[in-house]
Amino acid sequence: IIPPKVLMVVVDTSLLTQPEIDRKALLESLGCVVTLINNLADKQDIEDAMELNDVAYIPAHITVDKGGVMEKTTKGVVSESKSFLPILGFSANSKGQNATTIVVMNSSHYITTPFSIGLLSISTTNGNMTTLNGSDAPGMDVLALVGLNEGLAVLETGATRHDSVGSPGRLVKLPWGNAGIDINILKPSGKTLMQRSIEWAANLERPD
Repeated sequence: IIPPKVLMVVVDTSLLTQPEIDRKALLESLGCVVTLINNLADKQDIEDAMELNDVAYIPAHITVDKGGVMEKTTKGVVSESKSFLPILGFSANSKGQNATTIVVMNSSHYITTPFSIGLLSISTTNGNMTTLNGSDAPGMDVLALVGLNEGLAVLETGATRHDSVGSPGRLVKLPWGNAGIDINILKPSGKTLMQRSIEWAANLERPD
């Protein structure tokens, strides 16, 4: 099994916030090799870092895609951030919703294979979930809902984005996404979704 090399975007690599520390620790506990990059670093530095990694991870509080690197990269991107929904081409808008559960709609995709169709509890307390809200990408696969709206979705390479452009790489929109969410509320099921999202986006699926 090849551990995914994850480029995690942060505000300041020299002074991590607690949410960033928590996410880095969680990613490492899931078997990822984590490199950090400042979200306002030079475009070339971000591009160079992407080339050395398999997938980028965008925490909920990151709002800037410097130089459009994440929008254009052919590497995988896994995102919590509602600000990145239009950047990555999932949807023009989003809305927040407090929830502890998602509704699995597709259990044949690699990310959701371990789970059955229906309700799945992914957090211990009500978390700041984010859903799509208008002008959704026609080519995306919706894997799970939060309430009645799309909460967990993917774009395969070449799939049509909301702006009618083909996705340059594999993209994942995670269910949690408002900036205030504490990643420590994730249950093992939520952590499994996170891990398998990274593996799928990195093209490093494990045989089940």
